[in-house]
Amino acid sequence: MGKQLVLVGAGHAHLSTFLNLHSFVRRGHRPLVISRHPHYTYSGMGPGVLSGIYTAEQSRVDVRRLTELRGARFVAGTVEGIDPDLGRVYLQDGTKIGYDVVS
Repeated sequence: MGKQLVLVGAGHAHLSTFLNLHSFVRRGHRPLVISRHPHYTYSGMGPGVLSGIYTAEQSRVDVRRLTELRGARFVAGTVEGIDPDLGRVYLQDGTKIGYDVVS
């Protein structure tokens, strides 16, 4: 059985991982993305948005859709704590999520 991979946050550090989630799923792992918002604004496009080259909408990444299209799960929530000894992530709403690997 594969491992539970939990990605906390939908920021720039995880962007390339989001694009490759299907490869984790294909190997039998269970990736899960936790983020407060289903969208991420790509800061690298900020100067282009400010100068009018791009619209604000063009700089947004639909992380929920990107995640689900690649066979992974998306949970909207805020991580309040991580217990590495128990392998658990605690969300602000009281949800507990087990993991093998967390980033």
